[in-house]
Amino acid sequence: MKAVSAERLNPLAKRVWKCLMRRYPDWREHFGRHGANDLEVGVPAPTGSSAGYLVVFTYSDDIWVRYNPPRACYAVDGEEELLSVIDQLLSDNACFLVITNGNEWVETTLILRGHMPSLAAGQTAQMISWSGKYDSVIKA
Repeated sequence: MKAVSAERLNPLAKRVWKCLMRRYPDWREHFGRHGANDLEVGVPAPTGSSAGYLVVFTYSDDIWVRYNPPRACYAVDGEEELLSVIDQLLSDNACFLVITNGNEWVETTLILRGHMPSLAAGQTAQMISWSGKYDSVIKA
């Protein structure tokens, strides 16, 4: 991904770009554009992690955080929540939680490490941590 500046980004993407640059200046080489004027940042996960990448992207009026595995995508309400979510993910204090029922997607959310999800009969939860140390699959 070719590093970009904030100049050609939409107003939300510019704000996210600035807040991420203040907190994570070493990520600059991972900044790129998504579509015509949205932001996409893809930071490689540590070796041994199934997360693949931590991706932050804007899409219209929304800010999203995701990992590579299917359905591991979470919307945040603003820059403050974005930074909090990123910090929790990078420190392995929170994990992505993808719940399915067979091949049908049910829900994606974040869960604090050490907490167990509440599942209905037949559901499966995949927990994906940044480091990979806390990955697990839980079946109801």
